[in-house]
Amino acid sequence: MVSVIQNFICTDEKRLQVMLDNLPALGEAFKDFEFHVNLNDTVNLEIIQKEYEKNIKKLNFYNNLEKQWAEVTLSMLEEVKTPYMINLCEDQIVHFDSNDLQNVLDEVKELDIDYVNLTKMGKYSKNTFPGYTECEYGYSYVGSDSPTGRLSTDCMAKIDFWKERFVEFIQNKHNCPHDIPYPYENIPNYIEGYYDHSIGIRRFKDLKCYIPKKIMFVEYNDSLEKGTYI
Repeated sequence: MVSVIQNFICTDEKRLQVMLDNLPALGEAFKDFEFHVNLNDTVNLEIIQKEYEKNIKKLNFYNNLEKQWAEVTLSMLEEVKTPYMINLCEDQIVHFDSNDLQNVLDEVKELDIDYVNLTKMGKYSKNTFPGYTECEYGYSYVGSDSPTGRLSTDCMAKIDFWKERFVEFIQNKHNCPHDIPYPYENIPNYIEGYYDHSIGIRRFKDLKCYIPKKIMFVEYNDSLEKGTYI
């Protein structure tokens, strides 16, 4: 049903250790799912590739060094054969097991959800927002009722919808509505700057959205390496 996409660098030793410590849990939770992983650098390449091969059963591992995050990610998305993809940062620490994941996936499939928000889950995984409909394992809502205006890349989404977003971004990225930290077109967070404000998630008014009740990922933010792309 879902494939995992990761396109990242990891040059900081503390961040590297967090990622390596998390890999066994990631591999166990997604043990039946295919991974498409690109390390966009040569720093720590050997150890990262070795640990991915050790912990991820269905692995496609790349070392594409082009500093064009969106273009490289789109090329990976084109290889996905499942109806959904999940985009994971390497610093998203797993706080769930395969049963939790399957419960959410079953509900997402039943509701025919287009987009699942997986960012700032401690804030948004609560039934305190207008427009939320409570389900057994999560909350559903439409894009116009999204509690956040930004279309986050930390998400699960229907593959066709997500590829369309990358194509749109690549064609129009010179028109990003505002400068977010590290405002450079070739780094991951710039696409979130593009999909914000008037052209953010709320413009997809009827988009079927969802967020799990369980906080499935906790983000490790002690070391931001976006400057390495520049």
